[in-house]
Amino acid sequence: MSALLKKIIFVCAAPFVFVSCATLSQSSGSSKVMTVFMEDGTLKHYIRPSVMTAAAPQEKSSVMIDFTYRMKNRDYVSPAYTNFTLYSKKDVFVEQARFVFSSGTAAELTEIKTLDKNAKQGFVRTATLLSQEAVESVLSALHDDRALLEITLDDGTTQMFRPSKDLIDKIAESFGK
Repeated sequence: MSALLKKIIFVCAAPFVFVSCATLSQSSGSSKVMTVFMEDGTLKHYIRPSVMTAAAPQEKSSVMIDFTYRMKNRDYVSPAYTNFTLYSKKDVFVEQARFVFSSGTAAELTEIKTLDKNAKQGFVRTATLLSQEAVESVLSALHDDRALLEITLDDGTTQMFRPSKDLIDKIAESFGK
């Protein structure tokens, strides 16, 4: 094929490719939960970032949290990648994190890794893992406002965060997928 013919085909086909990509991203933008079919037959769910507010009224910090996990039918078949950004005026790193249920029990977040940090802008982005066995109970408890996120910082302080209505709505949507 000549170079001129290739250019003509590209110019004619390119708008269709860009329009279909824009339509896909625009339609998926309204969903609070993204779901993708995986090759192994599972569905990967991504609960988009939502705010969690400080449980103590005097605290000025907040958290943006998201969850990614896999399901096969009604079964949770993977741990949940649970990432959060702590917005705080403190120059700190996250040492520990867990979900504390109103019953007093807890689900630990493991494999804590700092992804990004900027003390001047007041945030630290953290990646963690929630065990497969705890995913359903944590999401259910957050949905019912029966769990708090507890974060222990390297300065020895501990902060607690409660789910916002937006997070509760996103979890409710995830239950329907």
